[in-house]
Amino acid sequence: MVVPVSRRYCGSVRHRILALLSLSAFLLVPTGAQAQSKEQRRLTHKVEQALLYVNMKLPQRAKEELETLVATEPGKSDALTWLALSKAQFALQALDDAGASLNRANGLKVEDRLAEKKWAKTYYERINELVGGVRIRDTKCDTVTFRARLAAPMVNREKRALLEALPGWRKKEFQRSTDRPFYLPTGQYKLGETKVKIIPGQETSVTAQEIGAECSALPAAVASQGKTGSGGQVTGSAPPPAGGSGGGFMADNWLWVVLGAVAVAGGTTAAVVVATQDSGPDRFRQVF
Repeated sequence: MVVPVSRRYCGSVRHRILALLSLSAFLLVPTGAQAQSKEQRRLTHKVEQALLYVNMKLPQRAKEELETLVATEPGKSDALTWLALSKAQFALQALDDAGASLNRANGLKVEDRLAEKKWAKTYYERINELVGGVRIRDTKCDTVTFRARLAAPMVNREKRALLEALPGWRKKEFQRSTDRPFYLPTGQYKLGETKVKIIPGQETSVTAQEIGAECSALPAAVASQGKTGSGGQVTGSAPPPAGGSGGGFMADNWLWVVLGAVAVAGGTTAAVVVATQDSGPDRFRQVF
């Protein structure tokens, strides 16, 4: 016996089938949020892979991988990726680079994401316990040189190892850039003749004069000879003074690079004090 089927019922079934097919197609096409989540998962996987190199005592390889990740999005805007780079740099005992990457992570509010990864919380607490920053103020020099030594014994082996690996520490003379902080293991130091206490996880501020800093490179404004600077000042070469080869230093070093009232003789770098603020040499400097 054939049971008749109404047209209305057939139409209803067709509509349901079409609705299910449309829903399936919608679910199979990734939305913007789904695509972003996929990119984030891929980034997280790459970060975890890079950190394996740190655990394998291959921090240089980890650093290279992570530098590639932070060069483009989404790693460039990801706080944990920058923190992972800081961890790799710290493993290489490159404190200035590790501190700079940590600052970048802090700027991206990494503290809000520390609970996501055990390694992140552990490393964040560790570096902020062992290291503090120093910023040099009141200087127009890109790079300065100053004496550095301990003002009190440092018995912590890990901090001592970090200190011994710092460029210039064995000679007790630092050459540091002034456009960003530099970093030291926490402790008490003499920078120049000024006692400076490095506070865990904090930045200490000193003036160039306080630590006896001297220019170890010309300011960036002195770009090259014979070119006009942005302020309308001109660098150039002066003719040699009269007197021939027997004229002493001035005759042998006749090349002068002039910028305003500053002159550097013989193509050598002149060391000059680059700040004016005074302070007592026996007091600790720290900023909270």
